[in-house]
Amino acid sequence: MTRREWQSMTQHELLTVVDSYIKELDMAAKPSMTAANRRSTDEIPLKQLIAYMYRKHNMQWSTILLTLGYPAQVRTRRLTRTPEAKAN
Repeated sequence: MTRREWQSMTQHELLTVVDSYIKELDMAAKPSMTAANRRSTDEIPLKQLIAYMYRKHNMQWSTILLTLGYPAQVRTRRLTRTPEAKAN
């Protein structure tokens, strides 16, 4: 599937394609952006489709996963302790 084909698809249709790619790449148990980047191929361009959906439909990876019913992979910023907190 190409970017040109994606342009003619609705957001719902694109989500269906993402879901099928996740299943084809055996990521359904634990879908992650790292796995999508690593496992994407020319035949299954999940990484490119996610980037397209982010740019054109303003959908982040966690939103896509939640919409499809998967547990979201939300990045959290690691909290650093201030010197005052370390002293206590």
